[in-house]
Amino acid sequence: MNFVAFSFACPACGSREVTYTCDPACCFNHVCNLCYATFEPVTIKTGEEVAIDCETSPPDSCEPTVACAVCGSLAVYSVIRNGVMHGDYACAACRALLSLSFENPKQG
Repeated sequence: MNFVAFSFACPACGSREVTYTCDPACCFNHVCNLCYATFEPVTIKTGEEVAIDCETSPPDSCEPTVACAVCGSLAVYSVIRNGVMHGDYACAACRALLSLSFENPKQG
């Protein structure tokens, strides 16, 4: 299992060209650069843990980001298994394995 920077596909069109448009102190509003849909990703506890050792520097201001459902950290990474992104996420702060959902979706 490997870990890469947090990434996900737009829930409306499947594009991975997604930009974060706010500040974690406010909300997690993201916009799709292809279809202009807006949405807020949220993590969901799975009850599992993983061994993760990733650098926990904060992402660039426009890079997709999300808070861990367990501890609230922004150190959430995408999980790669057998060279493929599976839609699982892991928190480097508390080692929680997470899934992802979206709130407040609006078509662009």
